[in-house]
Amino acid sequence: MAIVENFTATQALGFPSQIAFTDTSTGSDGAIASRRIYLVDYSGNYIVEDGTSTDYEVWAYADATITLDLLEIDMALYITVQWLNSGGGVLYEKTELTLFRLYSITYYIYLIKTQSSNIKLRENANFYLNEIRLLCSMQEAYDAVYYAGDIASAQAALTRAKQLVDNPSYFF
Repeated sequence: MAIVENFTATQALGFPSQIAFTDTSTGSDGAIASRRIYLVDYSGNYIVEDGTSTDYEVWAYADATITLDLLEIDMALYITVQWLNSGGGVLYEKTELTLFRLYSITYYIYLIKTQSSNIKLRENANFYLNEIRLLCSMQEAYDAVYYAGDIASAQAALTRAKQLVDNPSYFF
C-alpha cells in the first residue's frame, strides 16, 4: 500500500536554531528504507547542519522525529522530504514552503516583558512604533509564505525584523 506523504517542521520556544521534523504520513510501504531532508533558502542555497557534506540531511526511517540544529537567523525555506528505498531511489517526495521566525518572536516576547516592568515604554512613541514595525515584519513574512507562496518577500520581511532586533539602541 502506498503512503500519503506528509511531515511537519516546527520550532520550540527557547531553541530558535533547531527545527523538529515529524513524519505524519499515513499508509505504509515496506520498500521505504530511509528519508532525506533538503532545505533551500530564497537564494537557492542548501541549509544543512555544520559538518554535513551533502546538500541534504539523512533521516532514518525508524525515527518518526528528527531535530536538526540549522538556523542562525529567521528564514523562509523550501523543505523537501524524500522517502527512499534501500538503493537510494526516491519513492515519494513532498515539498513545502515553511517559515521559521522564532528569533524575532523571542525578541518580541522580550519587548512585551520589558513593557510590563516599565509601563512608560508603552507611551514612548519611538519604542511603540518600532515594536509595531517588528510585529508587522513578522506578519508580512507569515503572509508572504502562507498566502502568497513568496519566499523572497518573506525573507525580505524577516531581514527587516532582524535589523530591528540586532540594533536595539537605535530602535528601542
